[in-house]
Amino acid sequence: MLEHVKSLLDSIRLPLENFKESEQIRVESKINSFKQIETHRTCPTNGKNVDISVMNNTLQAMFTKSRNHIFNKTLKDAAQHKIAEYFSLYCDDVKMQTFEMRTSHESFDGVNVIGVKHGKHKGTADDKLIIIGAHYDTVKEAPGVEDNGSGVTALLELLRVYSSRTSVSKFSVMFITFDLEEQGCLGSFVFVKEYLISEVKQSKFFGAIIMDMIMVYNPNANSQLIPEDIYECNSETVNVIKQDGNIGNFLSVMRRTVLDKDLWEQFHDSWNQHADTQKYKLFNFTVPFSFDVRDDFILNHSNFIRSDHASFWLFEKKLKTFALPALFLSDTGPFRYPTCSKYHTIEDDETQITLDNLSFLKNTVDVLLHFLLKGEE
Repeated sequence: MLEHVKSLLDSIRLPLENFKESEQIRVESKINSFKQIETHRTCPTNGKNVDISVMNNTLQAMFTKSRNHIFNKTLKDAAQHKIAEYFSLYCDDVKMQTFEMRTSHESFDGVNVIGVKHGKHKGTADDKLIIIGAHYDTVKEAPGVEDNGSGVTALLELLRVYSSRTSVSKFSVMFITFDLEEQGCLGSFVFVKEYLISEVKQSKFFGAIIMDMIMVYNPNANSQLIPEDIYECNSETVNVIKQDGNIGNFLSVMRRTVLDKDLWEQFHDSWNQHADTQKYKLFNFTVPFSFDVRDDFILNHSNFIRSDHASFWLFEKKLKTFALPALFLSDTGPFRYPTCSKYHTIEDDETQITLDNLSFLKNTVDVLLHFLLKGEE
């Protein structure tokens, strides 16, 4: 287990480079409306509650095969289209953000799928935009059931149940599946730079909830590791985990100490009221990033920016004008057994889909549902 973690740390992605001013990086993107092809659309019918069977079916049908632009673009395009089809069942507007990013030595093409449920105050200063996001791409031949079929499945189930509870939302909610997270969070970087900033200028931005690898639950002792840079900033929290036997029975929330405080408090309240707190724990890991945080500090705390929330945190650092709050939800991914031995391999497959894992996933979606509904109050 330790060998897998060491290998991971040696090869960690650092999206910080995307946010530095550079003439070598060129980004082009465009937004297209998704056109529904089928004449009949059928919504999954399971009432107004989060349903394990629906999530199981979604994982099995959509996220058990590689979704990588190099390994098999056809499979990736198919998953992308299925997501857009699902969005079209529940969202007021579905868009495909196609983009290409080119540097002096490589290029990437990608597609972000964006579904919007418009609020009553759409396009006004009274709106309070919330984003729910997860990446759908994978590395090479990895099926990516946990990374990140779990996050997208949670997002789709949240959209389904939230839509059944509300006819017209008070505030706008964007559901976004990002592309090319595995290439250094490129899809979310393009989304923030080319799309979100203009939206934020028209309405208030409450924040983003980003999910990546959120399904694995392990109640066994010594199934959990915590990286050194996270321990450095959260020694008291990590010591609680150690004293409890290093058990992987918790959801991790990463946030910045000050800039994400309001977003965290609403999520924390929802957890306390609606989670199965007897079985599942919640730990928040904070890092003192701010507008003027130094690049070397970020690089020395790289495990805090391992997914698409980094695009909100780091672009905000570049803007230095207004906050882009974001929370990162995960099961800690490769720092929890057995994911540490399956991470970015062909073994991230259907064997991850167990009742224990689906129940853990359901608990998180339940909390997120009430997090969104709380915003309606």
